[in-house]
Amino acid sequence: RHDSRVEVRRSAVVALAAALKVDSIPDCIAALDDPAPEVYAEAAYTLAILGTASTGTEENPAALRALRAHADALRAALASPTPKTATVRFNAATALRVIADPEEDLVPLLTDPLDNVRSEGLHLLGTLIHSGKRTLGPADVALLENLARSDDNPQLRWRAINLVINGAPTLDERNAWTGTDAIQPRPDSLPAIRRHLEKEPVWTIAV
Repeated sequence: RHDSRVEVRRSAVVALAAALKVDSIPDCIAALDDPAPEVYAEAAYTLAILGTASTGTEENPAALRALRAHADALRAALASPTPKTATVRFNAATALRVIADPEEDLVPLLTDPLDNVRSEGLHLLGTLIHSGKRTLGPADVALLENLARSDDNPQLRWRAINLVINGAPTLDERNAWTGTDAIQPRPDSLPAIRRHLEKEPVWTIAV
């Protein structure tokens, strides 16, 4: 915590994460206030793992509260997409996905050059919609449409399309947008969905 070297402080957090013990949570919460993104994003990732029930332990409310309180810093960590910040951005994106802030700006997540960050962004949007915390509007569909048309990762393109298609207001419209093969929906269906949303501005996706 007090070492002047960023890499040493980050390595200490990595060691805490490797232990996968809940008694390391207070130290990770303290590390969220570290001035270096490499350190606080690593701490956030650790809290995202240890604070949820996914590791076989009970959900830790203190860990999740701490992440929510530091959401602005985590968003700032996404602001400089360079190769040197790849791990920082992925760690921050994972923590933001775990706290599932409905006000989260999806643009930095879904346009990040790192596949894993864009994947976390899609996961976050699906979680928000499934929980009823967010509805899909024309701007969201336009963002997903751009990802579906231009992303280099075919799996992410498929996920972007299906995230929208699965929320078609009616089965007939869904069939019209997907064609006969619902497993491989057409990217050209997305402009039709966006036009629909411009007439009916908001509907909730059933993911």
